[in-house]
Amino acid sequence: MSTTTDIVLIICSTIILISPFIFIVWFLRYRPSKKNHFLQEEIYRKEQEINLKKQEIKQINEQLNTIRYELSGYDSETILLDVGLYKPIFSFDTSEEYKSKIQELRTKQNELVKSGNACICQNQWTVDGSRKKGLAMTKDQVNLALRAFNGECDGLVSKVNSRNITQLRSRIERSFEYINKLNVRNAISIQPKYLSLKIQELMATYEYAIKKEEERAEQARIKEEMREEIRAQRELEKAKLDAEKAQKEAERELEHARKLLAKDQTNIELQTKLAELERKYQEAVEKSQRAMSQAQLTRSGHVYVISNIGSFGENIFKIGMTRRLEPLDRIRELGDASVPFSFDVHALIYSENAPTLENELHHVFAEYQLNRVNPRKEFFRVPLERIAEEVRKRNAKIEFTMLAEATEYYQSLALEKEHQYIDVINDENEDLSEE
Repeated sequence: MSTTTDIVLIICSTIILISPFIFIVWFLRYRPSKKNHFLQEEIYRKEQEINLKKQEIKQINEQLNTIRYELSGYDSETILLDVGLYKPIFSFDTSEEYKSKIQELRTKQNELVKSGNACICQNQWTVDGSRKKGLAMTKDQVNLALRAFNGECDGLVSKVNSRNITQLRSRIERSFEYINKLNVRNAISIQPKYLSLKIQELMATYEYAIKKEEERAEQARIKEEMREEIRAQRELEKAKLDAEKAQKEAERELEHARKLLAKDQTNIELQTKLAELERKYQEAVEKSQRAMSQAQLTRSGHVYVISNIGSFGENIFKIGMTRRLEPLDRIRELGDASVPFSFDVHALIYSENAPTLENELHHVFAEYQLNRVNPRKEFFRVPLERIAEEVRKRNAKIEFTMLAEATEYYQSLALEKEHQYIDVINDENEDLSEE
């Protein structure tokens, strides 16, 4: 037992004796150095920089996602899918009424701002123990939020059109949410009723632009109808004067022939000439009466059915009306410059009330209109047989040409296959200033 105790004492004594040397060795080998401390600080700094970079990358990715979303709103297919059929929220008859409504909405916005109900702060702040300074700071923050929101809305409203109306409304709503989110800590928020007025202003501005365009198109149509009416009246007046002149000339020739025949009643040649002059005189009288009658009928004219396969394709027809004495002149004008090929005429229908006949046909084929926004374009995608059927219900004597020759179009196709073209020859008498 004593031996074991002695061994333990020896070991303990040995450890005690060598422990200072062990400490010295550890201290010399493993003690902290300035270099190690610097490296640790450098590692920590780099880790902080990496974390900051990660945060920046995250923010950039969020911004990119927002930009991608906004850009997708300008894709034509996305627009058509998102917008759908726009349903107006106002139903005014004139652009002036829309203009007044926009001004009314802006007045209401100003009243909300002045009353302090456009943007509110739910807390009462103090600055350095001063409530007055806190109120001033709160007012500045409210004004800043409103300035940001108003600036965004004004910029978007100025860009509104039929292709971006839904996207701009969405952007105004997102701007409202974002600005309120930024001001959560300050307990400041723009009110929904102020947002509602901004949305209404956007819609009213869009509908105002649409109504202005409709009014311009209607004014252009009225002016064109007035010019067409003036041309028709001039043609009718000229035709009436020419017919009266031809009647007087035929009457003079007939009277002269009668005097000659009275002197030589057995002259067979004079008798034949007199009969021919009497026939011409009767034709001149009838022509003069028709011209006078047509000039007096203010609604008489021709309804025409025409096509242009080269320009619009098959089974597309224009149903229009002209009061020209020569309706083909009007049809030639339509094919002169506005389209690449001439129109083919399928029917010319004379009516003493041409506008009514035209309107009836337009009403019957309303569901076949190509342009659903502007029916004044008068183009319909419908089989010609259907048009002929409806026309014959109103005028049994009408003759339809079912075949569209489209001569210029088919000749152009043939030349295109052979890689040929026709040189343009300038007319020396052409007014080059009009080019």
